[in-house]
Amino acid sequence: MSFVACGVLMLALAPGSASGHSELLASSPRDGDRLAEAPPAVVLRFSEPLRRPILVRVRDARGREKVQAVRFTARKPRIVRAPLSALAPGRYRVQWIVIAADGFTQGGGFAFRLTP
Repeated sequence: MSFVACGVLMLALAPGSASGHSELLASSPRDGDRLAEAPPAVVLRFSEPLRRPILVRVRDARGREKVQAVRFTARKPRIVRAPLSALAPGRYRVQWIVIAADGFTQGGGFAFRLTP
C-alpha cells in the first residue's frame, strides 16, 4: 500500500473532532476591532450552554480592570455579558474562562482598540 493510501486510510478511520464542548462562536467587540465609540459591554456567545462563567476580564494597556460585573442567566445559558466602566482611547485585552454544561473548563482571549 502506498504512503498516500495509508495516510488517507488513517484519516478515514480517525475519530471525529466533535467533542461536544462549548466553543466561543462570537464576541462583541470582535478580536481586532477598531471602534470609534466605546462598547457598553463585552458580550460572548457560545455554541453550547454554560454551567457558569468563572472570569471575564477586560484590561487597558496599564492593566486596569474595566469590567463592572459579569451577567449570566439560565434563560440565556450561551451568552455572557460583562458591562464596562468608561473606556478611554487605547488597546483593551479581554480574557475569559467558563465552565460548559458538560463540566469542561475552557478559556481564551482577544483584543480590541478604541480609537480617538
